[in-house]
Amino acid sequence: MKRQTIDKQTYRKHLNILIAIGVVSLMTLSLLISQSVIYFFTDGEGTHFWINLMGVAVSVFILGSVLKKFRNHEFMMEIDYVWRLKQQTNYIYRKSKKIEAAIDKMTTE
Repeated sequence: MKRQTIDKQTYRKHLNILIAIGVVSLMTLSLLISQSVIYFFTDGEGTHFWINLMGVAVSVFILGSVLKKFRNHEFMMEIDYVWRLKQQTNYIYRKSKKIEAAIDKMTTE
């Protein structure tokens, strides 16, 4: 992965917009899906915890699919770069902890 220079203000602005859209769409989709299933497939009595949970899960799947589809869009360039950079940093950190533990184990023996 090549190192890129990104504009921090643009990154923060786009991330805030994406978070707001994500929250609103997650709320709207989950309510729409769960209430539709309750209306069409149940008698409307009792608690519908599992149906509501299913609505949230389906909404997360739909939202994730849409984000994956638009991952290479120009609006998402900074967000995607920082996301991949953080993944690489975490990967290196996890590997370094295992290496340090192995070195400590070898030096104590």
